[in-house]
Amino acid sequence: MLLRLSKNAISLVTVGLVDKLAGVLFFAIIARKLTQEELGAYSLTLTLLLLGGLLANFGLEYVIIREVAKNRDRASALFSNSLLVTLIFSVVVWPLTVGLALLLDYPAEVLFLLGISGATLIFMSLGQTAGGVLKAYERMEIYALVGSVKSVLGLAMGVLILWMGAGVLGLLLVLMATEVPRTVLLVLLIHRRFTPLTWKPDRSIIWRIVKQALPFALLSIHGILIRRADLLLMGWLRPLEEVAVYSVAAKVSDFLDLFSGSLVGALYPAFSAKSIGLRLDSWRLYTDSLGVFAVLGFGAVFAIMALAEPILLLLSGASYLVGATALRWLGLSFLFAVLAGPVGTALMAAEDQMYRLLVLSALILGTNIALNLWLIPLYSYNGAAVAMFFSNGLGLAGRLFLARSYYGRWPNLLNIIWRPLLAGLGMVVLLELLRNLDAMVLMVVGGLTYFLLLVALGELGEPRYKSVRRRLLSIQTRIINSRPH
Repeated sequence: MLLRLSKNAISLVTVGLVDKLAGVLFFAIIARKLTQEELGAYSLTLTLLLLGGLLANFGLEYVIIREVAKNRDRASALFSNSLLVTLIFSVVVWPLTVGLALLLDYPAEVLFLLGISGATLIFMSLGQTAGGVLKAYERMEIYALVGSVKSVLGLAMGVLILWMGAGVLGLLLVLMATEVPRTVLLVLLIHRRFTPLTWKPDRSIIWRIVKQALPFALLSIHGILIRRADLLLMGWLRPLEEVAVYSVAAKVSDFLDLFSGSLVGALYPAFSAKSIGLRLDSWRLYTDSLGVFAVLGFGAVFAIMALAEPILLLLSGASYLVGATALRWLGLSFLFAVLAGPVGTALMAAEDQMYRLLVLSALILGTNIALNLWLIPLYSYNGAAVAMFFSNGLGLAGRLFLARSYYGRWPNLLNIIWRPLLAGLGMVVLLELLRNLDAMVLMVVGGLTYFLLLVALGELGEPRYKSVRRRLLSIQTRIINSRPH
């Protein structure tokens, strides 16, 4: 199971890595080309587009993944009717995002940019729905290839249009020009290779999938708001220049999210399939995935704590170094979010836990908004980062309690985290001793040190990595046997 999850996760990480690397490189370019006010407007517009896209998708991606993973005979009807619902919702959501910007009294340039580029969210949401079919069929490599091509083309077109002297509007039009063909290609591939589209809407299916999607929609909205409420409220409460500083720190956290997000994307079909079997199978997957996520989370948070200033200097230049404290708080909050990933995914796949998860999500979101409203006026971007830290900590604790109720026992958290914790501390000590080296060199040295310490502490000897070890041994044996004697 872990081997198949690794294959799917690698595919999702690939598209995420290409997308995030292209995004980080592009962000580094525009942070130096645009003024802080322009960068703040650009960040707010992208955030609203992302929020609108999730609202328009309405959680239908997760319904498709869960239901098609259980029974592929229903794929055609689910896909066709879900696309229709997504299209209707996206047309409604577009003006709602503009209304939200008006309600928050955003500057006129943000309203103009959102009004022009808002059509992008229609194709973003349709592409997300289509991607659910490929994930349900566990063909993440196709999804990865299409997404990677789109990211590389977007980077090339964005750099070109900046070189031609275009501003923020030109950048957003590039986003639209790459999102449209990506979505069309995904739909055509699914129609011809996996499950055909039918052009006869079925009201009963539409009503059923909307009802099933509602909890996922609420959780998705919670997910984006818990990560973006700070930026949205920064745009309301602070000048665009401070929004730009916070958006740079948040960009680093977003880049790290691709690894945990890809792993969650690979886990959900597996948890969905196991939800119809023995709960013991789901428990094993739950504890194994917690161990993998802990390795990722502790490595990332210790790297950020040690390298906040070099990372910001490399990404955006000296003018954004004031965001180092905010970045460290966001790094700590990322650890909580990563550990909560497999816990929330297991609960989402168990349909009888959705209501309790929704109640917890509403509590966390309310806490996050209240903390932001209190701390942002006092401490600006640092206050927003602290609000994220406490909100994610509450989210992890709440999800662990819900999982305890569902499985009837606690995972052995001490056994799960002690190796990544010690390896991370060792990495920090070495990075502090080598602080005068180049930032890229420090990142490579830190990553290698963390991995070698994990190996020395016996992390890779844990039973959860058995299938991976067996696969690596098989590859080694084939290589040895292929050598001429």
